[in-house]
Amino acid sequence: MPSRCCEDPRPDLILSLEGDPSGHFWVGACRSCRGALIQRHSFDDWDPSAHEEWSMYWWWRMDEADTAAFREAIAACPAPLDETCGCPVHAGLRAAKPRPLPPSTETPYDAAEVPRTRFTAGPDGRVRWSEV
Repeated sequence: MPSRCCEDPRPDLILSLEGDPSGHFWVGACRSCRGALIQRHSFDDWDPSAHEEWSMYWWWRMDEADTAAFREAIAACPAPLDETCGCPVHAGLRAAKPRPLPPSTETPYDAAEVPRTRFTAGPDGRVRWSEV
């Protein structure tokens, strides 16, 4: 099963934070559980002898209430699916990975734990990841 927030994950992309040949970082709202799934993928082939570490995946999830609030918080973004957007929403969320950091895995199909994360919205319009 690919990255998961529930038993039947069906995420629709609602925010793209990074997307280039070296990886992606996005938030998807799940049509099944109404929560959200945050996925970060990094491709780094700096050490050709350690090919098992080239692709790394990290996931986080938010529950339904946090996801509804997150949708409201990112509504100020003029281009949520444009990872190059420089608005305060994108800038704040790109500044750091969500916490806590889950164990990274080599594939989206590993049965790694998917920790919950939260966010805060500041008066400056920046949205930031925060710990549960």
